[in-house]
Amino acid sequence: MLNHSDMVTQPNGGVYKKMYDIINSSYNAQTDQFDLLNTPQERRAFLQRYAVANTDWFDKLFKNSFVQEHSLGVSSGTKVSQLYFSTSYYDDNGWTIADHVDRYTLNANATFKLSDKVGFGLTANGSSRTQRVPGTVARQVDVVEGRYNRDFDINPFSFALNTSRVLTAEDEAGNLEYFTRNYAPFNIIKESQTNYIDLNLLDLRLQGDFNYQVTKDLKYEFVGAVRDVRTTTEHKVGDDSNMAEAYRAAGSQVIRQGNKFLYYNPDFPNLDPVVVLPEGGFYNRSDDQMRSYYVKDQLTWKHAFNTKHHVNLVGGHELRIIDRQNSYNNGYGYQFNKGGMAFTDYLIIKQLLEGNFNYFGMGYTKERYASFYASQTIRSTTSMY
Repeated sequence: MLNHSDMVTQPNGGVYKKMYDIINSSYNAQTDQFDLLNTPQERRAFLQRYAVANTDWFDKLFKNSFVQEHSLGVSSGTKVSQLYFSTSYYDDNGWTIADHVDRYTLNANATFKLSDKVGFGLTANGSSRTQRVPGTVARQVDVVEGRYNRDFDINPFSFALNTSRVLTAEDEAGNLEYFTRNYAPFNIIKESQTNYIDLNLLDLRLQGDFNYQVTKDLKYEFVGAVRDVRTTTEHKVGDDSNMAEAYRAAGSQVIRQGNKFLYYNPDFPNLDPVVVLPEGGFYNRSDDQMRSYYVKDQLTWKHAFNTKHHVNLVGGHELRIIDRQNSYNNGYGYQFNKGGMAFTDYLIIKQLLEGNFNYFGMGYTKERYASFYASQTIRSTTSMY
């Protein structure tokens, strides 16, 4: 039941597939020797190491999380002005070997009182965050069987929870050890280094406010703000990652027939599937931008008649403008090991178009909001003797 001819047809394999792959491909013509002989003694010796491995994947993939945060604040003030400035730095090295977060913030606030009637203020906020997470792709819905599927799932928690402890992360020499996934070599530690997502966020906001006591009873207030937010998501899949190698796994006709990441060319229906990513990996990028404007004007009139009747009238308007834009581009054949040169086979673009998959796109939305409001409050007081 555990023969090599059966195992070679499977996209994923562990210790037994590794053993039979070595038996069938380790012959050295110069020395006329095999790395592993197909004998009960040799097979038993090979399997013995894995039988007692008991790999603690949580220990391999998780680590003690060290978080540091530093902040600095300065304030100053007089009768006519108050100033405040603060900045901070936050660093989280993550719970797993595949994630990390850095964040910088900056805040400044200033208020000025030019006279008994006039005052204004300025507020500026900014933050920048960079984050790295595992390069797991989006899940797909299987409507036939009612379940979710996900290719190239390298989430450390999911891997540690579901992977056999018989498998090992390193070989006896201390080098990374590879097993088979998607017909290609796979090691979760290697994947954390070659298949990851970089998130970059920049958020800037500037606000100004102005108030003017026109008369004793009448006051004018103004608030204006602008905010700009930009987020970039870069999914980087290296040349020697499992995902890139899976698109090149075509070592035999059996593998070519079973590898769903190869391409059946409809122009040549009688031929085996072909490789559409002969070089490089993937560079997929998504950019989100949001810019908003906010304006508010308000008049307030407060007056008392004969100290018994108090009238409060408020009127104003608000205006808000928001523009959002999203763009994405999926790059194929990006050679990380050769300075970023692109080697794109036209067949992969052909495959995408035939599958109704857009490899780039852009969309935007616009929001406009305006409101006008008014209210009145009349309060009367009477004296009782």
